[in-house]
Amino acid sequence: MAAFLTADININEYLGDASALLCEVHEHLLLSDWLSGESDVMDSCSTFLQCMSDFHLAMIAYSHQNSDGFCDTFKLSIRNPLRKIIQSQFTLSDSITRDTYKELSRKICSTVLADILENIKSSSSFAVPDKVTDLPALSSNLVPILCATSAECDYVCQLVLDMHEEARKGENKYAENLRESYICLLSVLSKDGKNKASATSALTRLNEDQLNATPT
Repeated sequence: MAAFLTADININEYLGDASALLCEVHEHLLLSDWLSGESDVMDSCSTFLQCMSDFHLAMIAYSHQNSDGFCDTFKLSIRNPLRKIIQSQFTLSDSITRDTYKELSRKICSTVLADILENIKSSSSFAVPDKVTDLPALSSNLVPILCATSAECDYVCQLVLDMHEEARKGENKYAENLRESYICLLSVLSKDGKNKASATSALTRLNEDQLNATPT
């Protein structure tokens, strides 16, 4: 699987097949006692996570090359397998997938925020949309599978706050630009998310933190 995702081929043509295969491998690993400590299972889990990372990068590249083609492929053959992986990871995140769910969710959330930020910077008329489906192409497809339930949406809202705090404390020179993407995502989720109350609360905290951080 790892060799396939990094091979010198047009991976865009096989993203649907790759997502289905990743889903099957993931189910097998869960049945094999995910991260049990046994060396062969640990090695397989590590390889799987690397494959997920490669697949993730392939999705981003495809969405940039051909956003319409990506959206069609995503809805037709990527969405369901990818959602199944994330759902299983979240469901077991209090136990065996605690660390790996954090890694996967942060990676996807970071991609969404970067996608939003890219559109903010490239368009002088960018406006925060009211619906998730009106987000940029990549984000509009990833957000629904990451925030598919109230509990998952709540988790992502807290994750956004954590990421904002990390960027602020780390004196990231792009912190202010990143903040615009945080506000955009939380605003959309507060209007069209599965947990509007959590998103509204997170958005309020983000704005309060900014006010407290502003010199008087």
